[in-house]
Amino acid sequence: MLYIQLLNPFQKVIQQKRVPVEKNELIISFERVMSGKYAVRYFQDENGNGKFDRNFMGLPKERWGYSNDAKGNMSAPRIEDALFDFKATTTIVINK
Repeated sequence: MLYIQLLNPFQKVIQQKRVPVEKNELIISFERVMSGKYAVRYFQDENGNGKFDRNFMGLPKERWGYSNDAKGNMSAPRIEDALFDFKATTTIVINK
């Protein structure tokens, strides 16, 4: 299962989707989103336990990512690196 979240600049979850992983490419729509700055983050629940698993050091054990392919250094990326401008219809691509 893939969990996808739309975040505002303060990292508050605006909307969340849960979709089965069936293909290498997914099209996700978020409804009633006002123009502004947002970020998207996801994780793939590979073992089906409904949570984002980490190892004993706190590092992710499952696939995850952020919009703009933002990367962190031993932690999640800075929200500023993942933000994008949303206007009417916006397409973003996250590579993982």
